[in-house]
Amino acid sequence: MSGDWRQRARERVSAQVEADLQEYFDDGDVLSEDQFDTAMRVNRLRAFQAMDPQARLDEELTLRLMGETLPEGMLLVGVADPILRRLQDMIDALVGTKVQLGLAALSPGSTVLHLRPVYQRAAPAPAIARERAEFGEDSGERQLGESPADHAMEHILRLVAAAESGEDLHGPPGAIAAFEKLVATLENSAIDVDFGWFASSGLVRRGSLTSQGRTYTQRKMLPQVSRSQHMISGYIRELSAPSGQGRIVIKPSSRKGSTVKIQIDSDQLVSLGLAFGEWVSIRVTREERTDPLTSRVAVSDTFLELQERRRDQ
Repeated sequence: MSGDWRQRARERVSAQVEADLQEYFDDGDVLSEDQFDTAMRVNRLRAFQAMDPQARLDEELTLRLMGETLPEGMLLVGVADPILRRLQDMIDALVGTKVQLGLAALSPGSTVLHLRPVYQRAAPAPAIARERAEFGEDSGERQLGESPADHAMEHILRLVAAAESGEDLHGPPGAIAAFEKLVATLENSAIDVDFGWFASSGLVRRGSLTSQGRTYTQRKMLPQVSRSQHMISGYIRELSAPSGQGRIVIKPSSRKGSTVKIQIDSDQLVSLGLAFGEWVSIRVTREERTDPLTSRVAVSDTFLELQERRRDQ
C-alpha cells in the first residue's frame, strides 16, 4: 500500500466505501480527519442496521493527557482525578446529572483515557436519520437523535475550539464556570489535552486544549474591577473582628430588610468606639469585581471615614 493513511484505508475498504463518503461530502475538498472517520463510522453503522434496525455504536470520549509531569503510559490519580471531576462538572451543568463518565480503559504507551457515558436511566437509541448528513470543516451538523452526552460534548468541544482560536467563550453560566476550573486545573500541572468524541450516530469530533487556549481563557477570567466612593447610613447591627479583620454590619435607613458589611482594620474599629444600635454615616470605597465569563458581580465595601454618628438615636 502507498499514500497517506486515508488512501491506505480506502484501499482496504474498497471503492464502495469511497462512494459512500461522497454521499456525505460533495464539496470536492480533501476530507478532514474528523470528516473521514465520521463517514467510516456511519458506513459501519449502516451495515449493522441492515441486520438490526435498532443497532447503535458505542459512545466514547478519549482524553490524551500530555505534560512533563506525566510519565508516559502512567495514570497519576492525583493529577487525573481533578481533571475528570471538572469535566464531569461541565457535563452536569449542560445536561444535568443523568450522564456519568466512567473510565473504561487506559491505552498502553501513552496517557490516553477512554471514557464512556453511563446513563442513570437507559438512554433511548437514537433514531438515525436516513437522509444525507452534511458535516462542515469547522463545525458539524449532527444527525437526528443526539444523546445527552453528545449534546454536552458539542458544547465542551465548542468551548475548547473557541479558547484555542481566541474567540468569545459562550455557554450556560454553570458550564462556563466549570470550564474556568478545568482550565485552572490543567494550568496548575501544565497539561495539554487532546479530546476525541465518538458519538453513537457515527459522528467524530476532536479538539485540543493547549497552553495557548489556557492562557487565553485565564486572561479572559481576569475580573473587571471598578472602584467608587459611597455613603452608607443606618444602624449598627454587628461589630466583630473575625480572623483579625474588623467588620461593621449596618442596616441602612433607606434599605428595608437588607444589611451592608463594611470591612475595616481591627485596630481602627477599636479606636472608633462604636456601639451596637448606634446610627452612623460612613464613607466607604466600594469595589465591584465582574467575572467576564459568567457576568457574576462581587461587591465589597471598605471603611474610609466616619462622617457622622448619633448615639441618642
